Amino acid sequence: MNLVDNGLDSLRKALLALFNMDNIKDSEDFALKDIIINFHHSIEVLFKHLVSEKNKFLIYENQELIFKFHAKERIIRRKTGNNAKK
Repeated sequence: MNLVDNGLDSLRKALLALFNMDNIKDSEDFALKDIIINFHHSIEVLFKHLVSEKNKFLIYENQELIFKFHAKERIIRRKTGNNAKK
């Protein structure tokens, strides 16, 4: 599942639960919490998608480590003659 599908799935779950709030009993206190968590998750994942579209390295906490890993990977591919991207 990619970021967009994941974010839209959480948004769909949040909206369905929100629109069904009338059918939820007062004793089900966790329903509102689940709605908020799903909304939050959808916003976070969809925003991560937008950021990664600009620069995929920005979604990582340690960009330097990720950059070095990809640089080493490219060097190894050049040395072995395997220029195909993985």
